[in-house]
Amino acid sequence: MSVNLLIAQNKIEFQQLSGENVSTQSITYVIKQDSIGTIWIASEEGVLKHNSKYYKIYNTYNGLPESVSNRTTALFIDSKQRIWIGLEKGVCVYNSELDKFDLIGSKTEINPSLVDAIVEGDNGDIWIGGFNGLWKYNAKKKLTRLVSNHTVQALYNYKDQLVFGTPKGLFVYNPAKDKLHEISVNADAKNISTVVMVNDSIFVGTKSGKIYSVDSTLSKATLIIFEKTITHPIKDMIADALHNIYIATDGDGLYYVTNTFTILNHFKENVDDNNAISSNGIYDIDIGNEGILWIATYGGGINYFDSNRLPFQKIQHQINTKNSLAANFTRAIAKDKNGNLWFGTKRGVSIWYRKSNTWKHINHLSKKNKSAQDIVLAIEPDGEDMWIGTYNKGLFKININNLKQVHYNSAFPSKTILKKIYALCKDSKGNIWFGGIEGNLSVIRKDSTINSYPIHDIKSIVESRSGDILAAGRNGVYRIEDDKSQFKLIQDIIPDKNKLAFSKVNAVYETDDGNLILATNGAGLVFYNLQTQRKKKLTVTSGMPSDIVQGIVAQSDTDFWASTTKGLVHIITKPSDTIINVFDKKDGLASTEYNYGSYAKISDSLFAFGGVDGVTLFNPKKIKGQTHKPIVVFDEFKLFNKAVEPGSKTLEKHINTTDTITLKNYENSIEIRFTGILHSSSSKIKYSWKLDGFNNNWSTPSYT
Repeated sequence: MSVNLLIAQNKIEFQQLSGENVSTQSITYVIKQDSIGTIWIASEEGVLKHNSKYYKIYNTYNGLPESVSNRTTALFIDSKQRIWIGLEKGVCVYNSELDKFDLIGSKTEINPSLVDAIVEGDNGDIWIGGFNGLWKYNAKKKLTRLVSNHTVQALYNYKDQLVFGTPKGLFVYNPAKDKLHEISVNADAKNISTVVMVNDSIFVGTKSGKIYSVDSTLSKATLIIFEKTITHPIKDMIADALHNIYIATDGDGLYYVTNTFTILNHFKENVDDNNAISSNGIYDIDIGNEGILWIATYGGGINYFDSNRLPFQKIQHQINTKNSLAANFTRAIAKDKNGNLWFGTKRGVSIWYRKSNTWKHINHLSKKNKSAQDIVLAIEPDGEDMWIGTYNKGLFKININNLKQVHYNSAFPSKTILKKIYALCKDSKGNIWFGGIEGNLSVIRKDSTINSYPIHDIKSIVESRSGDILAAGRNGVYRIEDDKSQFKLIQDIIPDKNKLAFSKVNAVYETDDGNLILATNGAGLVFYNLQTQRKKKLTVTSGMPSDIVQGIVAQSDTDFWASTTKGLVHIITKPSDTIINVFDKKDGLASTEYNYGSYAKISDSLFAFGGVDGVTLFNPKKIKGQTHKPIVVFDEFKLFNKAVEPGSKTLEKHINTTDTITLKNYENSIEIRFTGILHSSSSKIKYSWKLDGFNNNWSTPSYT
């Protein structure tokens, strides 16, 4: 079965940008990324700076001049990496030493107003377009207005000539000759909304949805013939690495077209799809340093699409669609003899027929009570059948071809069969083992006889390489020698608040040499050497995202994946080191919080883990490491737990531009906040630090 069949469940997914300390503004106008990776956003409430982890907002209370408004409608980063912003009442430039924006003064009392565009000339001059004309700034002459009789809505510098759009047409200003001429466009398309360079050609977008290409002599504009009529304003255009073009519209979402303008895709807001664009009003788009497409929307904040996301495939419930997973909350995963995938959910069993990409659902396993859908906790394949363990309804067997069911609690009324079954296992002899809570561990023989062992509170059952059964749960791990009808608790790995502080074992994996790896609730991963009785733990302090580990799927004894309540973990153990890589929703996972029982090795090239938001499937051989390296910046300096503002006696400049800080002997409580800027994988960056003169060694790498 080809893994490519999984693509049917996947599509381009947009995410909304958020930071740890504040959410983004909903009304955004421009988004740009500087050379170190910081994202700058012009918004209704001011300027936002995002360093892949934290936001900072600059407004008239913090960092913007009091004389201007918060509404920031233009933002530009010049060749010197200076940040320019346009507002309703003027233009400002970012002062990196004092971490604030300075107002640019003009020769007269008049300043640019309602600024829509800022560009840089060939000689480094800054050009500003706004409601009251076209302006030029250089350090010697300050702000000068050169065109006053046009409202400039869009602006582009081409060979030191300024191509600008107005409500009344398209114009070119030659500053060397101080001459202005108009480029003719259709009468119904004179209201120009954008002028951009895409794939070495100048394109002009209008508020009526028309797109023109302008020749290199800046004398002629040719209408682009689209296969679909666009009637909404064209706000921006940008080409990707394939030379295809994204077209942003105000009201009709985002178009993705070839360089000959054949439509490849059309992305619009969809209230039934959490991964759709959050607003059809798209004001600006930018492709950043890491290849991420950034989208500034009106009303939906900042959206982004990371084309470098790892090849995780998501299986989730699609709203108002029966041809999808019945419920995202899953407790069990298994593959039947025909290659179809079975999922145990809060709404019964969902069966995915992969060849046809169709679904069937069995919401009610019990014929007696159909008032509530059955919660399925365990699934085990057995030839032409699948065994199903439920919460409160007991044990079922379902034929995979006709879906006929046998309810074992009803079929064997004389036997006290568990009603709450958390684990199932078919051993090498064909026996079916099942365990759970409120009853004994039981086994159904091939002759249909049922035996039990007084072992309770079981979450996982596996067969060891020796043929013994390992049953794990609240009390630790039991080893059952079924041929002798004997069992014992492995004493070295029972819960102990001083040695192994866990509440239960959620999963067990046995290595080739008979050692055990335990997924525990509270003690992380526990490695137990059966011969030496030695134990080793991987916990949060080791780099795990959580000490609650729900499942284990192994590529080999030294290379395996573990699901936790805070992400999916890839672990490679070596004699000299242990490598831990953590993945979360930003990488494309369906869930960050995973459930016990919901994991499976479908094949060597297909692993599955389920959680509260659906199931993640992937080929472990295709999950590669991060190629971009983060750039570390210093964000904040605190003295006695209070932030020190740049420009003060203690901190003359912003901490990121400061080389030396001199403190008095009693100023001995300091804190420096730093961040590695990496938007694709900010949650995976580990930091190691030391303070010269105080620390001899680097700190243990950690996420904080």
